[in-house]
Amino acid sequence: MADERIYHPMSGWFPLTVCLAGMLAAGFMFVFGAVLESGLLILLGILAGPACLVGLFGCMAIAPNQARVLLLFGEYKGSVMQSGFFWVNPFYSKKKISLRIRNFETGSVSTPEQKDQAG
Repeated sequence: MADERIYHPMSGWFPLTVCLAGMLAAGFMFVFGAVLESGLLILLGILAGPACLVGLFGCMAIAPNQARVLLLFGEYKGSVMQSGFFWVNPFYSKKKISLRIRNFETGSVSTPEQKDQAG
């Protein structure tokens, strides 16, 4: 594989809000289902809580001069090059990559030396 695919993820703020609200709603459904003895509300609370928790694992923050490589079960899906807060498929593994310049050469700097008796 020699191709780099740029992946454009969605902003992470809306999914973060939805997942947190869903976890709160799942807790209320579970409690009110137990109080009202409603098996359906308890079941919905039990299913919605872990689903929203899994959704939170899709959130990622990328700092400047960093990128993320996205892999789905070992298969390359793309690279996120821009910095910010994003949401991707929670089953992607996200590997950090530094974009810092590592082979930057400034050249040699010569300093004037004066030889005298003292050294």
